[in-house]
Amino acid sequence: MIKTLFLINSFVMLLVATGYSQVDITGKWKGAGNAPDGRTVDITFNFVTSNETLTGSMDGPMGTKEIRNGKIQGKTFNFDIRMNGRTITHSCEIISEDKIHLKTEMMEMDLTREKNP
Repeated sequence: MIKTLFLINSFVMLLVATGYSQVDITGKWKGAGNAPDGRTVDITFNFVTSNETLTGSMDGPMGTKEIRNGKIQGKTFNFDIRMNGRTITHSCEIISEDKIHLKTEMMEMDLTREKNP
């Protein structure tokens, strides 16, 4: 009996340590970053997740853009946004339940989950 409990406990700890319980990023996330011309831009992401697939949209100074090719892998995820005829790849790391760090070739920013009032 004790051996069985030990094995079950070890298995649960292994799952937690490997990130099995992934943070659900579905919802609205806001951030601000510096554009290449030095202006600060406010951006809102609306993430929709299904297993390891990410879809949704980005709202910013250039309007609403569709999230494409979104892939989630544990605590990191990537997606593309088409803007002005270019594809911009976004690389993200989930820092906590309410914080994501986002990088592109042009800027970095932290995103914060918008909570419902």
